Amino acid sequence: MLGLTHNARDSHDHDAPETYVFDRRRAGRAPASGAMQAVLANGRQMPWVLRLGLVNASHGGLCVTTDAPIEPGSRLSLRVDPVHGNWTTGTVVRCEPLEDGYRVGIAYEQRRAA
Repeated sequence: MLGLTHNARDSHDHDAPETYVFDRRRAGRAPASGAMQAVLANGRQMPWVLRLGLVNASHGGLCVTTDAPIEPGSRLSLRVDPVHGNWTTGTVVRCEPLEDGYRVGIAYEQRRAA
């Protein structure tokens, strides 16, 4: 189901068209902050350990910032707590340049029932 947000102009401004913003994410996002650790292993090179800055999170994925671009489709092993945290796997779905780095969207991989 698509999320629909209605951005209505002032009711006295009858000449201006109303706009709709569509958001295809299925899960609500919660702001997040702090750093997390990720490992990128593409099979052709040595694994690459990354430090990511959290932007927001949901049960379906994360938005993070990083200093280097990460190719969409790349698989990452992720954990928030670098000492005691559990590892989970995600796939990069988007990577957008910022003024001082990159904003990366990561979707958690869904586990299949046996």
